[in-house]
Amino acid sequence: ANPMVPCSSVEEVEATLGWEVTAPDLSQASLSLINGSMFQASWEDGSLYRVARTSIWGTDISGNYNAYNCTLESSTGNVSIMMKGDSEDEYTLLTWVDDGFSYAWSCGTGMTRSDAEAFVQSILTTP
Repeated sequence: ANPMVPCSSVEEVEATLGWEVTAPDLSQASLSLINGSMFQASWEDGSLYRVARTSIWGTDISGNYNAYNCTLESSTGNVSIMMKGDSEDEYTLLTWVDDGFSYAWSCGTGMTRSDAEAFVQSILTTP
């Protein structure tokens, strides 16, 4: 069986997961669940966002095992962010853990450190 199941709405995702999904703007994204316990959103430009319980999936849920020239550990609030990219102004993979959940953001267009921190902060503060 395919572990990835498409979903039509965030409400459907949350009903299956049993918890509220915090995420960037999902209006243009394709939503799916992996093994019924990880949320994934993907965009046509290749961007990918994932969130899952750390207790089930561990801290790095990106599924990305590429080698990067630059790796930086940064933080926003009390959350530590691992940033990876091909240069210091082009971070394309972010992973972080907050309040029992693991998050991953992979994007085609590289982000600066400050943009990456602001992006993570925007998700942490999503009501």
